[in-house]
Amino acid sequence: MSEQVLNDHKNPQLKRGLSETVLIFWGLPVKVFALAALFSGFGLFLLISQLGWMWGALLGGIFSVMVFAPLRWIHKEDAHAWILWIEAFSNSGYTSTRLIKKRLFVMRRGNVLHFKQWKKDHE
Repeated sequence: MSEQVLNDHKNPQLKRGLSETVLIFWGLPVKVFALAALFSGFGLFLLISQLGWMWGALLGGIFSVMVFAPLRWIHKEDAHAWILWIEAFSNSGYTSTRLIKKRLFVMRRGNVLHFKQWKKDHE
């Protein structure tokens, strides 16, 4: 594992500053590399166990390339790109602050009752 200082990036269009030291392994931050290695290793294990050594290793290698190539491409310019993706997926648009309380009515045999009244009658 090599430690690389990413201060040499002069791209002003990057969303995050790269002022800190980031551990890089095979072009990826260590946390991203560990997850990708775990995922591709599991896929390799499944393919070898199901298809045998020759076909499993071949398809497992292709699967590993399919996992690592996009990650290396994404993190080529910005080593902190994975943090931005996590923030994008964690901030949901469906929060309780956007809920609008509405009155709920229940129609039953021609009568329209407020939900609270209907609930009292059926408890």
